[in-house]
Amino acid sequence: MDSDFQSEHSSFLFETEPGPGGHSGLDIRRMLRLRLPLMIVVFLVVAIPSSVAVWFLTPVEYRASAQLRFLASAPHVLKDAYDRAPGATYEKFVNTQVDLITGPAILSRVADDPEIREIAEIADEDDRVAFLESRTDASVRRDSELVEVSMRLRDGAQAAQVLEKIVDQYMEYALGEEASTDSQRLRILMKERDTRGFELDSQLTRIAELQRDIGIPLAHIPRIGPSETEAYRQNFARAMEDLSQAKASVEKHERKLEDVQDLVARYDADPDGQIFELGVEDRMAADLRVSALRTQLVQKEAALAVLADRLREGSPQLVIEQAASHALREKLVVAERSVRGERLDSILANVRQELSDHRKSGEEAEGRKEEFRGLLDDFDLKAASVSTALAELEEVKMRAEETRSQLRNVRQTIAAISIENQAPARVKRLTAPTVPLHPDYATVLQLIALVIGGSMSMGLLAGLWREMTDEQAR
Repeated sequence: MDSDFQSEHSSFLFETEPGPGGHSGLDIRRMLRLRLPLMIVVFLVVAIPSSVAVWFLTPVEYRASAQLRFLASAPHVLKDAYDRAPGATYEKFVNTQVDLITGPAILSRVADDPEIREIAEIADEDDRVAFLESRTDASVRRDSELVEVSMRLRDGAQAAQVLEKIVDQYMEYALGEEASTDSQRLRILMKERDTRGFELDSQLTRIAELQRDIGIPLAHIPRIGPSETEAYRQNFARAMEDLSQAKASVEKHERKLEDVQDLVARYDADPDGQIFELGVEDRMAADLRVSALRTQLVQKEAALAVLADRLREGSPQLVIEQAASHALREKLVVAERSVRGERLDSILANVRQELSDHRKSGEEAEGRKEEFRGLLDDFDLKAASVSTALAELEEVKMRAEETRSQLRNVRQTIAAISIENQAPARVKRLTAPTVPLHPDYATVLQLIALVIGGSMSMGLLAGLWREMTDEQAR
C-alpha cells in the first residue's frame, strides 16, 4: 500500500514549496486521473439536455436558391473618354453586383412590396430590411460566370416568393441603370456630333468659297475632294438621324400612353381601388386635402372612443358623434377618389403633351430632310468651281478631313450603342427560384456543435476547479 501511495502521488511528494493558495502547481496527468469522472459527468449533464433543447426548439429553415449569369465579355463600343468603366475588372463588377443584390438598395424595394409585407415572418419584424439582409445570401461560383442567390425562411414557398421578388427588383434596377447610362452617353455623343458637324460645315463652306474664288475647272473636282454640297449632305444625314430618334421616342411614348390609359380604365371601373403604378397612391397620400381629412378622422375617432367609454350605447351625443365620424370617413373616401382621378388625368395629359412634342420634332426633322434633299437635288444640277492646291485650301482641307474622321467615329459609336441597346443584357436570369424538399439543418448542427464545445469547456473547468480547491493530503 505504501508503494501504491508513493507511485500515485509522486508528483505531490516531490513538490518543494507551495504557492499562495496552498498548492505548488498543477499536475495535468494527476488531474485527469483523479477528476476525469467528474468532468465526464459535468459534460454529459450539460451537453445532453442542451443538445436536445437546441434540436427541438431551434426552428429549421428552407433555403430557396436561384442563379444569375454575368457575362464576362461585356459590350465595349466606346473608347477613351467614353469608356464605360476604365480599368474595372470583371471580378470587381460581379462583386459589386453581389453587394447590390444583398444590400438595402434592392432589399428596401422588396420590403415595400405589398405581397412581401403580408408574409407573417417578415411582417412581425420591426426592421424588415435588416431581416431580409440577414436571410439573403449571394455567392460567386468559382471559375464560372454564375452567381447563386439564396433566401432562408421557415416556409419554403414564401422563401421562393421573396427570392423571386429580389431577382425581379435587381433585374429591373440593373437594366434601368444600363439604359440610363446609355442614354447619358448618347446625349454626350450627340452633342459632340453637332459640334463636329458645325465645325465641318464651316470648313466645307470655306473650301467652297476658295474653290469658287480661284476658279478650278469642273474636271478637277474629283481630284480636289469635297464639293460645296457636302455641307447640305451632312445636314441631310443629321436630319435623318434626328428623324429616327424622334420616331423611336414617339413609339416609346405611345406605349407609355397605352399603359396610362389602362390605368385610367382601371380607375373608371373601380375608383376606390388603389393604384400604386406611377406613384399615384403616394401623390394622393401627400395631397393636402386627403392628409387634412385623415388627420381630422383620426382626431374624431379618438374623441369618439373617449365618449364611448363615458356614455352608454344609444346616447344622443354619442349617436351624433358617430354620425359625424361616418360622414367624415365618407368625405375622405370621396376626396381620395377625386385626387386619384386628378393625378391620373395629370399623368395622361403630360404623356399626351410629350407625345405631341416628339411628333412635332419628327415633323420638323422630316421637313428639314425634305428641304436639304431639295437643295441637294438643285446643287446636283450645278457645277461649282474649285480651287487649286493652294496653301490655305490644303490646310482647310486637312482640318476638314480630320473633322470628318472624328464625326464618322462619333456616328459609328452612336450606331453601335443603338445596336447594343437592342442586344441581350449583360446579366441574365439563369434559373427560377427552387426550394429543396427538406429543410436546412445547418444552423441546428452549428448550435449543437457550440453546445458540445461549451459543455466540454465546462467539464474541463469543473475538473480544474476541483483540483485547485482540493486541500486534502494524500
